[in-house]
Parts: sequence; C-alpha cells; structure tokens
Amino acid sequence: TKELIRRNDELLATSYYPAFEMLIEKLPELKGMCNDTPYLASTADGKAYYEALFHLTTGTDMSVEECTELLQMKISEVYDTYLPLWQKNGTYFGYGDLSFDDARKWCERFTFEHFPQISANEVSIFNVPEKFSESVQPATYYSAPIDNFTKHTVWVNTGLVENPEYNMFTLISHEMYPGHLYQHQYQAENLESRYQVFATSKAYAEGWAKYSEWTMIHYAPFDPQLAESAWTASLLYSILIAARMSIGIEYEGWTYEDCETYLNHYGVDSSVMDEYWSSLTAEQCFAVEYAFGFIFTSEIIDSAVKELDGICTKEEVMKAYLDLGCAPFPILKEDMEKFVESKKS
Repeated sequence: TKELIRRNDELLATSYYPAFEMLIEKLPELKGMCNDTPYLASTADGKAYYEALFHLTTGTDMSVEECTELLQMKISEVYDTYLPLWQKNGTYFGYGDLSFDDARKWCERFTFEHFPQISANEVSIFNVPEKFSESVQPATYYSAPIDNFTKHTVWVNTGLVENPEYNMFTLISHEMYPGHLYQHQYQAENLESRYQVFATSKAYAEGWAKYSEWTMIHYAPFDPQLAESAWTASLLYSILIAARMSIGIEYEGWTYEDCETYLNHYGVDSSVMDEYWSSLTAEQCFAVEYAFGFIFTSEIIDSAVKELDGICTKEEVMKAYLDLGCAPFPILKEDMEKFVESKKS
C-alpha cells in the first residue's frame, strides 16, 4: 500500500500537475478560434458518426429516425395534455419549494421508508464557483470511489437554482434520493457484478434519475396537480424539445431559424432562442440521454407496474429494475418482462 501511495504521488507530481499547468498556459491561445459551423449533418461521414454517438448515448437499438418519431410523439402528447393547465397558471408557475437541507431530509426519509435500506453514508456538498455558474448544471452527483461506495460528492450550482425552472426538491430527488446517489450505492451493495456497478451508461443513469423525479413529485409536500404540471413543463422545454432540436441540428441540418420556428410552435418566445442555440451547439446529442433515458425507463417501469397492479407496489417494481443493473434498454425491457411473468405465476 505504501508503495502504491508513493507511486501515485510521483505520478501526480511528474505528470498530472504539469499537464494542467500546460493547459493553463496554452488554452488562452485558443480564444477566438472556435467555429460554430459546420455541424455533423453537413460534414463528411457526419451522419454516420452521429448515428454511432446517438446509439451510445441513448442505449437503444432503434434508428435515429425511429427515435425522433417517438420523441416527437411524446412532445405532442405532453404539450396537448398539459397546455390547458399552463394557459391557466403559466408555464413555470411556483408550486412551493424546500431549502436544500429540508429537501434532502424529506427525500432521504421518504426513500428509506419506501425503498430498501442502504448503509450509512458520507455526503460532501460543495458550491460551484460563481465564475463557472453559467456553464455548469444546477447540481451534479459524482460517483463514489470504487473502494468506498458510501462516500459521495454533490456539487450545487447556487447561481442556477434560483431560476424558477429549477426546484430544490426535484434536484435532490434527481441527484441524491432516490436518484443517482441512492442508485449507485444500492447497486454497489447488492449487485454481484462489479462491472454493472461501475459500468457507464448516461441514458440508464439519467433515465433512473429523471424517473425518480417523476415519482417523487407525486408524493411531494406541495399541491400535487400544480407540482406535476410544473415538473412536466420543465421536462418538455428543458429536455424533450431541446433533444429534438439537437437531433435536428446535428442530423437533419436544422438552422437557427428552423429551431426558432419549432420553438414558436410550442409557445416559446424568440427572445430565448440564443440561450437554446448556445447550449445546443456546444454539445453533440445535447439533452438526448435525459430525453430517451426518461422515455425508455418510464416505458419499462410503467408497463411492469400496470401488469402487476395488485401484485406488486410501484416501489417493488422500481427495486426490481435496479436489481437488473446497468444494461441497454432492449435487454432491460426483456428482463423486466421476465420479472413480470415470474410474479404473475
């Protein structure tokens, strides 16, 4: 152990820190050299590259065209269902919130009352430096070390959480309980395969975390109708529509004006288009893992809940889903169908 520590310190001193010092020196030379175009849709083999990236990001074997059609159907379904409520109350109307500490206690207590217990853990909370607040997510969970899965880290972007689009209750349920933190520690303690514990799949992880939000919002200490409606507005405009425009830009060659027209169709003012465009063109497959992660996760779990009505609770079905571990969605769907049949018999 002492030799490993010595070797680690040596590598930090001779390779890691010098590399960052080089970046500090060289990165300023790149300022002003960024070119926003062309996007993948208009580059050689760009569409083929996007298809490979898309499948890696979404965890599905469906084609980009099939997924785009599915996504558009979901967007239309959500918009048509909730539009009357949004017209009455506004899109991002307030429905109440809790402080960080209160939201954490509430979500943790609820999770431990309805889901299998996990061991006592240590959670370090850090605030994102103000200078990075415009380019960092509202909150981010960092997976526990492979040799200590009860030690967790969460960064909170206090500069963003004041935005009415974000809510501390849903952030906690996404990043901590029963979202990323709970999922990671539960699987580390219960799955036999170490690979499945530490395997990386954005769509699987974000699908579970978004579904955790959706589940918790129905038990939140707020007006249930207002909370569900506001959460769904956030899902539509921050995730689903953003993912659709991302596909449009990188795969179908959409322009700024195309995206603006698409947004206007869903009642979004053109004044926010610059903000959307900045995010969409900064990252390929922007929001795609959240959109399809939620769509596929909810489809698999909701189908099992419906099939096992009166046999298993929703929380028992969600536990069974976690017990499957990380895998592509077609495999998860097949395995959950086997679970359903085993319970029925």
